[in-house]
Amino acid sequence: MESYWICPLLVLRQYRSRQFISAMQRLAQCEFAYNGDNYKKKYRSRNSAIELKGNLNKIEELKRKIEELETAL
Repeated sequence: MESYWICPLLVLRQYRSRQFISAMQRLAQCEFAYNGDNYKKKYRSRNSAIELKGNLNKIEELKRKIEELETAL
């Protein structure tokens, strides 16, 4: 259990406490960005949109290949 307290104490000793606190504040701001309502739902919908676009690109590519094969016959 003592090892958990050693690291923050070393950081405070090596750096000024103001620098350490500002870094912790930035970290808290980053974590807050992911704690909002429906962030998982937004993430899933964004991934679904990316997958849909990829699938549409594959469909268009297959259509072009079919047209090329039909003209070759």
